Amino acid sequence: MSQTTKDGTNDRNRELSENDRHRLLANEGCRLTLDALAAQSGPVSVSGLAESIAVRTDDVDESEVATTLHHVSLPMLADADVVDYDATEHHVEPRFELVDELTQ
Repeated sequence: MSQTTKDGTNDRNRELSENDRHRLLANEGCRLTLDALAAQSGPVSVSGLAESIAVRTDDVDESEVATTLHHVSLPMLADADVVDYDATEHHVEPRFELVDELTQ
């Protein structure tokens, strides 16, 4: 989640570092998540996102996708401020400018 830095600016305005880009794109779950988010027009539930990803992949159970999203992909994307992820409410709000940057 975004936080205010020492100089009073919001870290949501920061750009992704090369290291962040490589780390996120090296992870298959993150790549699948980014592709599914790029097809969305707004916030999405984890179950809706899991369904979207499961449809795109063969032999993957939707519940397995949801578990991977919750424990791996969404926390990684949230740490890089690509999404806001509310694990309690199972709600994902993409930062579309960064999602687009990573999927192009």
